[in-house]
This record gives sequence, C-alpha cells and structure tokens, in this order.
Amino acid sequence: MVRLRNQWVPIDPRARDSDMDVSVNVALSLGTTEERMQMLEAISLKQASILNEQGVENPLVTNEQYHNTLTKMTELSGYKDTQSFWTDPATYEPPPPQPPEPTPDEIFAKAQADKVRQDMEIDQSRLSLDREKMVRDDDLARDKMESELEIKVKEMENKYQTTIDQTEIRGRMERDREQIKMEAQQMLQQQQAQQQAQQAPPMPSQDMNPEQMGMPAPPIPN
Repeated sequence: MVRLRNQWVPIDPRARDSDMDVSVNVALSLGTTEERMQMLEAISLKQASILNEQGVENPLVTNEQYHNTLTKMTELSGYKDTQSFWTDPATYEPPPPQPPEPTPDEIFAKAQADKVRQDMEIDQSRLSLDREKMVRDDDLARDKMESELEIKVKEMENKYQTTIDQTEIRGRMERDREQIKMEAQQMLQQQQAQQQAQQAPPMPSQDMNPEQMGMPAPPIPN
C-alpha cells in the first residue's frame, strides 16, 4: 500500500518494470525565518547592485523580480499588506514629460509680443481719455452756442420788435455740431490705426545670432 494523492492505493511490486528509473526527492527544511530573511536580503542587495550598475535593461534582473524579493521580505516580517510598502512596477504610470525649453526665437517673439501688448494698452487708455475730452469739449461748446444763440435772438427781437422762430436755427446748429463730431471721431480712429500699424512686432530673422537678439552669447569652450 502506498499513499497517492492523499489516498491509500494497493500496488503489486511484481507488476513494476524492473528497468524503470526512479528518483526520490527528500523534502529539505527551508530554515528559520531569520535565515530566510538573511538570504533574501543578500539577494536584494545583489539585485539592487545589478540594477544600479547595468540599468533596467539588463539580462539578469528586472524591476518586477526586485519587487518580488522586497515583497517576500515584507511578508516574512509579518506584514501581509505589502502594497502599503511597495508599488507593483506593472501598475506604475510615469509622470507626463516636462514641456521643452523655449528656443531663443520663441523667447524673442514673446518679449516683442508682450511689449506690443503693453503699448496697445497704453494707447487705448490715451484714446479713452481723448474721447472723454472730446465729449466734454463738445458739451461745453454746445452750452456756449446755446447761450450765444439766446443772446443774439434776444438782441434781434428787441431791435426789430418781432418774435424769431429758433427751430430752424437750432436745427442747422445741431447738424453742424454732429458733422464736426463725426469728423473728430474719424480722426481718432485713424490715429489709433496708425499707432497699431507702427507697433506691429518685427519677425526675428533666422540669421540673427543671440547677441543681435539681446541675449548673451554662449561661452567658447577652451
């Protein structure tokens, strides 16, 4: 009788082939926990040395194998949740790459664009002030014309002893005032267009070196 797959099975030795090769595996002890920990520590040191000297792309050890060694050491220490200590390389996601450094041409173009933007903001502020001044001047001129008209009408009525209809006179004055106002508005718009055309950023030439763009030249190696 022999025990096979946890069951006792009768076997007749006479039916066995005498020429059959048989090998016996004797179970050996894996040692104490301390001995196993020492062995794993030695393996981890050798794996780390190979990874440091030969890099990840080497023919002897991978990050996954090094992770397995560290995980076994953690389990021998009594910690079952090894994920709290080590991240599985198979689930690791590298961070996104850093954006490339700007080229000298891009730095030059950005500086020019910033300068143009600042100049446009200043000119727009000046244009707003000019418009406000034009409106104030227009209001003052209208009030002055109204006062002068009232005085002249009174003088003519007293002189000729009659009543003068001011509707037509005021209509002509209002049309003249609107015409002058439109012409002033057009002049301001033309000035703004000219300023924007003059402030257009120049394109950097491909033949310009860093010194011509206002940047320090790289040092010449000895």
